[in-house]
Amino acid sequence: MKLQSLAMQSLKSMARSYKQSDRRLFDMDFFTELFPHESEESISAALYLLEEDGFVSIRSGDGLAYMTMLSPDGIRKSQENATLKIGYSFLKEILDLIK
Repeated sequence: MKLQSLAMQSLKSMARSYKQSDRRLFDMDFFTELFPHESEESISAALYLLEEDGFVSIRSGDGLAYMTMLSPDGIRKSQENATLKIGYSFLKEILDLIK
């Protein structure tokens, strides 16, 4: 899986978990269960991308992201993406009705 795709799927999964149970801390096991065919190194690299963008904070050891904390910006970004998708779907339905 491409690194950017892995990062975005990780962010979505963390935001979904936050919405369901207010969980903001995620260990490596959370991600290895989500992505069983990805190495811990690949998952960590994707999480470091999210950290560079300010969506998460990471506690690392041996170059791996052992604990990841979802930031308020990460939560907001995920919610904005969901809102944009809903808006796009709504507009598409309206255009289909007009045609």
